[in-house]
Order: sequence, then C-alpha cells, then structure tokens
Amino acid sequence: VKMSVPYQFDPDPDYSTSKSGEIVFLLDTPLKAGASREYTLTFGPSPTSNPTKALVIASDGTDEGQDARIVKSAAQTFKYEKTAGAFSSLQDPSGADWIDNHPHAVAPGSAGEYRGVPNFERGHKCCYHPQMTSNVYTPLPSGPVRQSWRGIVINNGGEGYKQGNWSARFDVYPERATITMEENADTYWMMYESGGPVGKSMADAKTQYIARPDGSQTTMDKGFAVA
Repeated sequence: VKMSVPYQFDPDPDYSTSKSGEIVFLLDTPLKAGASREYTLTFGPSPTSNPTKALVIASDGTDEGQDARIVKSAAQTFKYEKTAGAFSSLQDPSGADWIDNHPHAVAPGSAGEYRGVPNFERGHKCCYHPQMTSNVYTPLPSGPVRQSWRGIVINNGGEGYKQGNWSARFDVYPERATITMEENADTYWMMYESGGPVGKSMADAKTQYIARPDGSQTTMDKGFAVA
C-alpha cells in the first residue's frame, strides 16, 4: 500500500462558493486494459500543502521569434506558440526535435514552415498552426503533474471557413500532452507535420509505426482512417 501518489487539485472558477474542483493524479505503474486499481481519498479539517514534487515545470519564453509557453519534464520539452495556438517544438532528452517548426524565411514549406501540432486544416490553414496570430492564450489551473491552458480563435469566415468560434484545451503531463477540441465552427482535420529526427526514407517508414489508443499499429508507409 502506498500512502500517497503524485496529484494536484484544480479549483473550479467558482471555487470560493462551490468548493468544487478536479483532482488529477498519476498512476505510479502501468495499468493493463480492463484492470482496476483502488484509491482512497481523505479530507482533513483544514487545507494542507501538496507534497508532490513538480513533475512538469512551465515558464514563459520564445520559440522561433514567437512568445511561447515552455513546459519541461524528465521525458520531454514542449514549446507552444501563444498567438498561434500550436506546439512548434517537442524535444526529447537527447535534444532531438520531433516537430521542429521554423518560419518561412528560415525553412519554407515542408522544410520547416508547415510543421506543427495540431495544425487544424480543411484543405488550407484554419487555426492552431505555428506562426499564425489568431489565437488567444488563456491559462487554466495548473500544478505539479499537469500544466493546462485554453486556446480560443474567433474566425471571420475567411478562406472558405464558416464564421464562428473555436476553442481547444491543451494539457501537458510528465510523459505526454493532450489536445481536446471543445468548440469548432466548421469541420476540420488534425495534422502532425514534422521533419523528425528519424524516418528519412520509405525504407524507414516500413519499419516505424503509429500507435493508436486501442492498441492498433500502422506502419508509416500506410494510411488509416479513424471514425
């Protein structure tokens, strides 16, 4: 029995009256599909400090000349361009960048300009793409195991897109990041464009793969669709 696990408490916006919020905790060991694990949550008479050490550390900086939110952990460093609403860099512990975006003047097209995550598109750029300036960065409650923010885009209906609001939530954990689309004014697809430190030829693509949440894998030389 472990007496504590890494956790944080994120208060709701109306916490002063509702006393409600979200508890986030991390599994200390992997949990197999279909398995369960029990946790005991206790309450004390007064607030206490969280003993969890910071597993994700966030700071403000720049990337490729843009204001950025930088989140570091032992496994990764994410750089998120605030006015673009997108990740422009993901470095592993060796320093290899798995996104590696650069502006047009430095590396045009697929050499750097097109790279980013999530790169929402519908045949042409919509929003949440590095180097764009349509995003409003909104910090959310964050702590030692998760750093969070929201990106809001108000689209004027240009370039064939329907006018309306877009909202996406970004959460960075010690070993991954998630993007949750909360509101979209039009249909879209998500793209992961990267130069990547590996995968320089079709021979590489036949041995490397994409893994999806259901456990299925597809080698990089093949396409797939998700309903």
